[in-house]
Amino acid sequence: MVIDLTGSFRTRESATLKRRNPAPGFARAASSKAAEAPDLERTDDFEFEETDPSIPFYELTSLPRLSNRDALKEHLSRFYPREAKYSGVEGVVMLEVVVSSRGRIVEAKVLESAPPLFAAAALKVCSELVFVPAYLKTRAVAVRLKLPIRFEMDE
Repeated sequence: MVIDLTGSFRTRESATLKRRNPAPGFARAASSKAAEAPDLERTDDFEFEETDPSIPFYELTSLPRLSNRDALKEHLSRFYPREAKYSGVEGVVMLEVVVSSRGRIVEAKVLESAPPLFAAAALKVCSELVFVPAYLKTRAVAVRLKLPIRFEMDE
């Protein structure tokens, strides 16, 4: 099982608000200027209605996090494309990765690369990364997420 964190998962915020006790005039609020808009700060008047129950809802105890940021800087420097380094070009690559329950990236694909010459280098960098895995209660789980890799020149 891989929990998808790329944006296609359900959260409380992605559910629609449904008014519990519609106030008189609420249904025609769009057409009548005299009707007042509902007070969205008062959440006791509303309940959440799931928009797509086919998408499972998971409440993770913790998200995956990079275990060693210093190693990331070293990998970025080591895999920085030579022609980009000589030209002074910087770039960002957006990857979609699967972080396993052991904290290793087991799957990666390039979603976007600006400029394109950084795509292969970003895949090499992410293959070297180690994460603290995501947890669902006390169990480590695999997750799919978007991971930006920024290639910047050293100061």
